[in-house]
Amino acid sequence: MPDVRLYLDDDGGEVTFTAGQIEIADGLETAGLLSILGGNEDDSGADCDNAKQWWGNLLETEEALKYRSRTAYLLRSIPAISGNLPVIEEAVNADLEWMLGEFASAIEVTASLPALRRVDIDVDVTVGANKYELSFTETWSPS
Repeated sequence: MPDVRLYLDDDGGEVTFTAGQIEIADGLETAGLLSILGGNEDDSGADCDNAKQWWGNLLETEEALKYRSRTAYLLRSIPAISGNLPVIEEAVNADLEWMLGEFASAIEVTASLPALRRVDIDVDVTVGANKYELSFTETWSPS
């Protein structure tokens, strides 16, 4: 499932060019990244926050294809403590749930705190006989 390799830095989403060609990812990295960290980080994903959705959702008719990143919201709103790791894992599962309806048969999520205000999110997505391992490291810093 080739796609443009997208990564996040302090300025937002970035791509890499090598020899004048955009770098391509072989798996689900970009879809996973956009699902858990895309959209508007002030949007909790709840109905009461519909007005805070990412502007790109306005024309999307399929709910499963809208970016409502619960994960990004929680990383900005709850304390970065080990007791909240299951909350983050649950949010990642919710943000990736669309994959189960489209092509994946299983999704397993593990979150850990490798350093102060940092969270590692590891996701295994099973598609047929293949398992895709996605890893994301993000700042966990409530406002």
